[in-house]
Amino acid sequence: THYRSTRYKRLLAGLITALCGIVNIILEIIMKNVFLVSLLLLGFGCSTEDSAPDSKPQGDPDSALLDGKADRLSNRYTTIVGELEKGVWTNGYIDFPDWFHGHTIRLQAGETMEFRLDAKATGVVRLYGPAVGERNGEPKFRRALVRSWASHHQKDGPGEVSAEFTVEVEESGTYMVVYGPYYQWESKYSLVAECRAGCRQPDECLSNDECATGEACLDNGVRCVRAPCLVNYNTCQAMDDGSCNDDSDCSEGWCRATDHTFTSKECVPFSVEGESCSGFAPPQYINRCEPGLSCVFRPFVADAPGTCRVSVTVKELRTNPAKYAGKRVVVDGYVSAGLAACTKIACPQSDPCCNQCGANQRLADTPGYDRNGLTLTDSNGEFGCSGNECNYQDNCSVEDSLTRIVGTFVKGPTNYTIEVQSTLNLEHL
Repeated sequence: THYRSTRYKRLLAGLITALCGIVNIILEIIMKNVFLVSLLLLGFGCSTEDSAPDSKPQGDPDSALLDGKADRLSNRYTTIVGELEKGVWTNGYIDFPDWFHGHTIRLQAGETMEFRLDAKATGVVRLYGPAVGERNGEPKFRRALVRSWASHHQKDGPGEVSAEFTVEVEESGTYMVVYGPYYQWESKYSLVAECRAGCRQPDECLSNDECATGEACLDNGVRCVRAPCLVNYNTCQAMDDGSCNDDSDCSEGWCRATDHTFTSKECVPFSVEGESCSGFAPPQYINRCEPGLSCVFRPFVADAPGTCRVSVTVKELRTNPAKYAGKRVVVDGYVSAGLAACTKIACPQSDPCCNQCGANQRLADTPGYDRNGLTLTDSNGEFGCSGNECNYQDNCSVEDSLTRIVGTFVKGPTNYTIEVQSTLNLEHL
């Protein structure tokens, strides 16, 4: 009995060991097959991603029709492949995964441009511009300026279909021509942009507004022996130290031409009080008074330069007399006669105007007599009005009117006066 029991135990143990071996073999086979299946699936997935479909689908990734998405294709579905040079044919080849190819071109306002595209496959042709900014380092556009299609058979050229259109450029900037074939991925194409009117050189500028910050539209310096000189034109150039485009470019002074051609300018200092200004001279020799000064000219001397003088109002002189005392000033104001002093002779009927009268003249910021005005004098003490009691107001040194007075401001113990050097009637200009 004991022998049989031991034998059965050994037999059972052997069966269990055999079953475990079979199970291990099955599990090993399953794991190997799973690995192989995974490799096959992975390989299938890679080949599916990298291979183009048999034909280009009618819809884009957003399920919009090919030509229906043309107004937003510039910023989302177009691959910018290069820049067009005016008048030069550019050849291209588009294939999966690119939906559209874009070629940028710089156009100037006033140009009339003719575009032509020859292609092997019918497709969308668009013109966008000017760019309104950048996105991820590439120009950003709004809706298409021109919507066209390469669909009709051309008479000449390397392609089978073509598209042509003409544009009058209204605004300078970066534009982009876009092409993409219908319902197939690959197509060869050729593209050209030719200027037909208002043509300019690629780097030509007409004004400083077309140049970047820190640049000015200046003469390129090229000269010709014979006219017309087509190679001489203005280009955007970096402004060197001291050069300028207008007064806003000068931290001190003002922007003056360097020669009679006005092709270049430089920052120069203002003329200070007492220095010369304006006059008839070449532009590179003209001087301008600093702010707060006026250029005063000697009367009756044509084309002669003037002198920079302090320009103030009557109110400013009365408010701060110590600041201007003894200085030569320029004051625009209204001149009027003051109260007259007359003799008191009893005039006979035959000479009713026998009394002699005199009155000083005063300068004020507003018309009419102002007791707070400034008394006008001259070095001889003869400035004012004089005559008989009937005509003294008609015999004044200066007509009662809006007048520019140039002279020395004198601060007296009880009053303020201007010792007049010259006058200018502003109402007669």
